Amino acid sequence: MPAKASHPVCDWDEIDGHWIARLGTDRDGYCQSRRVAYRGMMAHRAMWLHAGREIPEGMELDHTCRVRNCVNPDHLEPVPHGVNISRGAKQKLTDEQVAAIRQDGRPRSEIAADYGVAREYVWALQRGKYRA
Repeated sequence: MPAKASHPVCDWDEIDGHWIARLGTDRDGYCQSRRVAYRGMMAHRAMWLHAGREIPEGMELDHTCRVRNCVNPDHLEPVPHGVNISRGAKQKLTDEQVAAIRQDGRPRSEIAADYGVAREYVWALQRGKYRA
């Protein structure tokens, strides 16, 4: 059973060390905080700042765990945009993972969280897009 936490930034469930935000995700798999002090801010950024950490100018937060709706500050790292993009591009799904996703009957949001991809990507894979 996952550990649950109520937090000033967002509520989350701890699953295998990830703090999975209990919020809806956007089309890219990220969550926005709905708490007054952080409203409209991406939940992972809000959690980072709430933890007393800074995001240096010109940097963005990379999910080193590759799980986009994880808000655990220990799974984030400030990096330049190019590094963030290149790290994400290296996180490719294997043919075996794609086959497993296509057969998985769970909600797309759960599958996406497990593989660190967007829900819409799971949807597209399950409909035969992107890979033969």
